[in-house]
Amino acid sequence: MKVQFVNDFRGRETQEVFYQAGEVGEVTDEYVVGLLREGVVVTVDMKEETLDSTPPTNKKEKQK
Repeated sequence: MKVQFVNDFRGRETQEVFYQAGEVGEVTDEYVVGLLREGVVVTVDMKEETLDSTPPTNKKEKQK
């Protein structure tokens, strides 16, 4: 499951990969509940991620 890390974290849950606060990563479902309970991560909404990845439009170009 995709999660965003609230705090810097490295552990068995991430297979010892270090994530800085704010980074998004994959965590197996068996560890997500524990990390959520501890406040280490928040879940990432797939719709928000898709919207955030769209490039911004230049309004001036549209007016021409």
